[in-house]
Amino acid sequence: MPDERRSLKVFLCHAHSDKNAVRDLYLRLSRDGIDAWLDKEKLLPGQDWEYEIRTAVRQSDVVVVCLSKQFNEAGFRQKEVRLALDTAIEKPEGEIFIIPARLEECDTLESLRRWHWVDLFEENGYERLTKALQARAKTIAVALHERKPGDRADSSFPRTDRAIQQLEEEIPKPGRLEALESEAIRYELLGDFWNALRTYYKIKRIDPAFPRVDRKIEQLEREYYVVGTHIEKTAKVTFHFSRRFIISLVVVALGLFLGYIIYSRLAQPIRTPTHTPPSIQPAGTGTPCPDEPTGLSFDAGQVVTHTICPEGDTDTFKFSGTSGERVSIKVTYKSGNMRPCVALIAPDNTRTEACENAFNNEIDMTLNQTGSYTIVVDVWFLGTGNYTLVIERF
Repeated sequence: MPDERRSLKVFLCHAHSDKNAVRDLYLRLSRDGIDAWLDKEKLLPGQDWEYEIRTAVRQSDVVVVCLSKQFNEAGFRQKEVRLALDTAIEKPEGEIFIIPARLEECDTLESLRRWHWVDLFEENGYERLTKALQARAKTIAVALHERKPGDRADSSFPRTDRAIQQLEEEIPKPGRLEALESEAIRYELLGDFWNALRTYYKIKRIDPAFPRVDRKIEQLEREYYVVGTHIEKTAKVTFHFSRRFIISLVVVALGLFLGYIIYSRLAQPIRTPTHTPPSIQPAGTGTPCPDEPTGLSFDAGQVVTHTICPEGDTDTFKFSGTSGERVSIKVTYKSGNMRPCVALIAPDNTRTEACENAFNNEIDMTLNQTGSYTIVVDVWFLGTGNYTLVIERF
């Protein structure tokens, strides 16, 4: 007499990145007579997915939380876990309701550590999970139907899955294997060894004892290897050549660009500016360039506002420093069309630069020499404008 009881309802909670592994688990559970709930299979277009998920969690007999390294970033899935925890409180103490199931080596959520987990990636992981489900089904007196070899998936089965039905419909029928063999021979005559090989493999999957199938597969694999290897080698050579050529072009272009930047910034000589004659004017203005600072003495707390003019101009300031002293030198853009840069030249002519930002750049360092230091203010590439310079000593 068929069992009229409903089947065990299991909700599968998972991260989107683990959908393939969880779908395999869903199919396996369905094949074993469990009414598994998976969003990709159960949700219909137009449904309120959040409402449906909450309803499914509350109506489930068991919630299997599929844990992985990506699960902690799963967003709404954390809400599903919290909902399952809230529902677990309503269950009698000691009943199985939440089962943490690890898909790979990973940490378990802090909120789930009170429940013993199962490792599905181990050889006996699935069997241990089904034992827990059987214990839960026995506790709440619901059916957990076991599929036997040769059972058909039909309407009497608690959970009929379309994919399972499709697999089971591949039972040999009179003349079907012969028709497949004729199809494979036709592919051979057309030189389509790949499809011929696939068709023979299909025959073997349906009936491994079908005459000549093993010999034909071996023959076609040899033929396909000879023809396919030549094509594959030609394709690989072409692909690798094209890829290496493109990579070489990119590397050369980057090298030229970086070389130009390094040359323009580091190879230019350090110039000590002199006073600019009044007749020289910045581009686009009718105002003469102001007098230039020529190694002006500069001290802590002093704020200087000056101008880079004309294009290519460099301003210098000097101060006396002591080894072990910490200084902060900051240049800030005020106006114009330029990016101000600042450099510090030590008594032994070693140079420290700051030119990363568009509006302000700062050198903050501890001096390692005693003597006269030079502050150089210039611009990135070309341009003119006003800047503010300040030094602090600690």
